[in-house]
Amino acid sequence: MKCVVCGSEAEFVLSGSSYCQNHFNGMKSNKTYSGKMLYLTGMGVWVAGWFFLVLVDRAWTLNLFGGPKYWPLFLLPFTFGIVSLGVNAYLSRNQSLSSTYETEQKMIESVERNSSWFLLGSSGIFAWATLARQSLGITSSAVPFIIYISASLIFLSPVILLFWIPHPEPRNLGRLRHWKTIPFTYAVSFFTAAVLTLLVGVLSA
Repeated sequence: MKCVVCGSEAEFVLSGSSYCQNHFNGMKSNKTYSGKMLYLTGMGVWVAGWFFLVLVDRAWTLNLFGGPKYWPLFLLPFTFGIVSLGVNAYLSRNQSLSSTYETEQKMIESVERNSSWFLLGSSGIFAWATLARQSLGITSSAVPFIIYISASLIFLSPVILLFWIPHPEPRNLGRLRHWKTIPFTYAVSFFTAAVLTLLVGVLSA
């Protein structure tokens, strides 16, 4: 039985993978990690981002929040982002590094596959919305819709990008999964805001 890291004679088995003495000690010393701080940081960035949008809206009167009548609707995507990141922070507070490379790889593939489908769906909604706005005569929501849908696609980009993690490093692959989850949450939330701008445009027409 060989060490999966260096190929020397293995003495220990951890989560289905064999290790020599030196690499087993290294894995054992880093047995657990927490994505909690990463998600909490993502929550802080999310709040700061919406605060920035409020300042931009006030400075240039872009009507990003549908005006005084409809602004409560836009608490939905903001709250969705906060709750999603908060739940992930709670669930990952004591997450173990003992997952195998194959397990982490499958979870990464799931995130990337979902983001790919989401990209196709959001692109379709963008094309449909462009035609629908013209047929319905909706003009008030043009700028907010473009801002939100652009933000969604921008944050979706790093989720789709490929990052090659050397085998067998499940620890790094697990970290990559957390890094991809945060911008994916942003993308879905901003997409929701873009759809809400269309709804406000229809209600205001």
